[in-house]
Amino acid sequence: MRDEFTGRFKPSYTLEYLREVVEAHSTRKILREKNQTVYNAAYKQGLLDEVYGVVFRWTPALLKKEASKYLTRKAFEKGNISAYTHAAKNKCLDDVCKHMVPQRRVLNFTTLQKIALKYKSKKEFEIMDKSAWNMVLRKGYINDICAHMVVYCNPSDTIYVWEVLGEKWDDKSMYKIGVTRFSYGEHRLNIVASAHGFTKKLIVFAKVYNPRKIERDILKTYIDKPSLPMLDGHSEFRCLSKDELNAIIKEINNVRK
Repeated sequence: MRDEFTGRFKPSYTLEYLREVVEAHSTRKILREKNQTVYNAAYKQGLLDEVYGVVFRWTPALLKKEASKYLTRKAFEKGNISAYTHAAKNKCLDDVCKHMVPQRRVLNFTTLQKIALKYKSKKEFEIMDKSAWNMVLRKGYINDICAHMVVYCNPSDTIYVWEVLGEKWDDKSMYKIGVTRFSYGEHRLNIVASAHGFTKKLIVFAKVYNPRKIERDILKTYIDKPSLPMLDGHSEFRCLSKDELNAIIKEINNVRK
């Protein structure tokens, strides 16, 4: 048999010969590409681990232990792509991810009913869980699922200003001005920021008297608007200088509850 490494005929591979060939290649990959037969023989003799170091191998038990650190498959994939890929290739991903929260909710009638019970009004339901609310409308479940909800006026009581981080328009910073319910927290703000792909920095979030009027007055006074896609809340963005922002903050502080 002609040896692929030296070109000489070799009746058999001795341990010394195998070591010589293995050490002449810097990595396992190069050895395998250049000389598959020597690679196979050296592997059987345990020389590859001896020369190149022991290669870590994912066992089912180790994969399960690693996966247990994460609550979702997305987090698992992001946290340890090696383990995730190995589990997927070896068709044991479902097994090691049994404990994880499903990435997509199954919005059937029972699930929607449980979600709706968290909220006191339809408006609160719509704001706090838009995808579930849309499914309720689409399926025509609204009368059955929202029967427990109170029908009442729940006006905005809070005005907010947040800055768009990392974005400038005509050398001015961009800000979003709007109103919401104080009890909703920053949920509405996060929805708009996410829709536009912005990172927000909260500047003001304050309960005030007549927030709608204050919002209208601010938006009419400061008319320098960025050109944005017509997405949720796009008309309420303004480009402001530092002095203009400070003037708005002062105006809001004067009418705080």
